[in-house]
Amino acid sequence: MIDSDAVFPPLPETEPEPEGFPPHTVRALRTWCEDLPRADREAAIEKLCAVLGSLNRVALKPGVRDELADLIEEHLLPLIPEVERGLRRRPLPLANRSLHRARIFGDALRELANMHLLLTPVSVPSNKASREKAVPHLQAAVDALAALAIHHWRLYQPLPRGLWRQIYGLLFFARELGVDQQKALRREAISPLDPDTIDATTARLFVLGSTGVNALEIGDIDLLARWIAELPVHGSATPNPEEHPDLPVLRADLDTDHPPGLVLRNLPAGENSTHVELGPLLEALRNQPESLDPARRADGRTLAERMLRLWSRLPTRRHSRESVNEQRYCLFGLTRIQAYMQAALDSRQGPARPAPTDTATTEAPQDDDVHPDGRPATVNVIQMSDAARADSGLSLSDGHRSTEPDDDPHPLADQGTDRAGHAWEDVGRGLEIADHEEPKAPIVKRQQPEHWQVEDIGAGGVRLRLQNPQQTLLIGDLVGLREQDPGQIGWTVGVLRWIRFETDDEISIGVEYLAQRCMPVLVQLYRAGRAVREPRPGLFAPVRIGQEGAALMLPAQELDHEQRLVVWLNGRARVLALDAERTGTTLFTEVGCRMTDIELDEAPTDEPGTPDAGDALSLDPH
Repeated sequence: MIDSDAVFPPLPETEPEPEGFPPHTVRALRTWCEDLPRADREAAIEKLCAVLGSLNRVALKPGVRDELADLIEEHLLPLIPEVERGLRRRPLPLANRSLHRARIFGDALRELANMHLLLTPVSVPSNKASREKAVPHLQAAVDALAALAIHHWRLYQPLPRGLWRQIYGLLFFARELGVDQQKALRREAISPLDPDTIDATTARLFVLGSTGVNALEIGDIDLLARWIAELPVHGSATPNPEEHPDLPVLRADLDTDHPPGLVLRNLPAGENSTHVELGPLLEALRNQPESLDPARRADGRTLAERMLRLWSRLPTRRHSRESVNEQRYCLFGLTRIQAYMQAALDSRQGPARPAPTDTATTEAPQDDDVHPDGRPATVNVIQMSDAARADSGLSLSDGHRSTEPDDDPHPLADQGTDRAGHAWEDVGRGLEIADHEEPKAPIVKRQQPEHWQVEDIGAGGVRLRLQNPQQTLLIGDLVGLREQDPGQIGWTVGVLRWIRFETDDEISIGVEYLAQRCMPVLVQLYRAGRAVREPRPGLFAPVRIGQEGAALMLPAQELDHEQRLVVWLNGRARVLALDAERTGTTLFTEVGCRMTDIELDEAPTDEPGTPDAGDALSLDPH
């Protein structure tokens, strides 16, 4: 049952002051509106929001509220698109001043909807005249609430509590009145959704709410709203039986406050539910994808492809989640993660982390840098046990071996775990690593990690919350996660999938896991047996989540066409072959890799026609 108290605001009982604020006569309000600042639109809309909110809370004589509403709209409606356009151009997250203006804009839309709902009869009118009087106010209230929802989605904010219930209730009462299919009586658009029937407007809003708005890129919600405004979308009590049985349908339960979601069409329809068919939308995406997003994104994908994948099949919940009360260290961005992890690794003295050798010097090598057999220190080749792969305090050792065969690594009581050795062992399959001089990465400002509160955690990802984060948050960026354990140096790497500004200070993010362990590396191009050009930061993951093999996290687009790369890890270099399939986002590239037995030339080659010969960085110090 739809509760009218959750849809319509209570009728005010407070009597207005004779000569006070707000002006409650047409003459006084007109005089007040003439003094509005014409040059400063944002100041004008703030004043109109204040007077509109005050008028909605005082009792007025019959007929007076209608006249005052017309006068308010005469000055308010032209300002809404202009202020909205100005807010849309501001970078996110909004600064305090812009956030205040955005809050005023949202309050103005909410008060505009309440003004029309106060003029709408709550009970179903029995005569035609009363029914016709309710139509324009219901349509105007739906338009204002739709603009309010898009405003919050544009700013990656959660919808106000009860907003979905109010929109559902207006659709329900419009159906009870029999006016949900009546054409729009007003022409002024206050949102990217043009004025239309209540049924069409709410159906389009349901579709927008099912797009994963917090995972969209900046500006995508406006592209979707303008695109869907041109398509025939409507709701129905039951799914269309002529559609394909495997195609999901969008369903909204009108007696709840939950957003619409995709369901199987063979599920029984509820008593107060409406369904929106996605077939026309999918057909438009397949036939004319450029109408939604003409420009292809930097990662080669389009918004149309994303929507096709989203609406063509039901989302699968691969992992259960549980609420926790813990904290995680977080770093954002490939460069920041690599720089911080490398600095932490350099400050930690490990048994398999020798200093890079320099062939230009004649000084004798230190004892720690020489293998007992006389060769340079490197990673020993042993068979990894399950315990070592799980990183449970066991390490590879460069110490003397016993004469008896022993396939398991030995625990080290006084030394930490050598994760670099584990990483190369996993991908190398027994190949020793050549000892070359490691290049130096560009100087990067070391960003300190922040303590994020864990809200939900599961095998597939984690939801985090923080107040006033100092690091830049971008959807699709890499995220480094680590528990608050001083002895732990391993980092889990994931990708930032969605952002939601819960309050003015608190932000929630969703992180999907990519790899449970990763190591910082430097990457160079491989040309004619040599490492060339400036080294670039990267992350090496020996084991990926949900996929087989190791992977490299590289800067986006810079190395997408390479087949082999020179990767430096822990002072050692090795040539890795890259898989043909490249994934990732516009901010990083994820590619599978495997070890090769190619050795790097230590002297420059004189062969003619060597690619990038002028940019070569010789491994020979001379």
